[in-house]
Amino acid sequence: MCVTLNTKRSLFQTSTRSKENNMHEELNQIQSDVHLYEDFISSSMYLQDFDEIFQPKHLGAITQDIIENIKETN
Repeated sequence: MCVTLNTKRSLFQTSTRSKENNMHEELNQIQSDVHLYEDFISSSMYLQDFDEIFQPKHLGAITQDIIENIKETN
């Protein structure tokens, strides 16, 4: 009888630890997914701001100015 109770207790504790480990793994995965999503949003917003600041015409003009400055200094 005592052996059976100890065995059941041990099985219960093992099962509880296993569930806790699974929960921790799921929580870590969710946190990782959230960080990836935050990074995606940040980079997406950065690229959107970059496109607004450096529109193709402006970027071309800036590049041309740089090229001209290099030619003048050489």
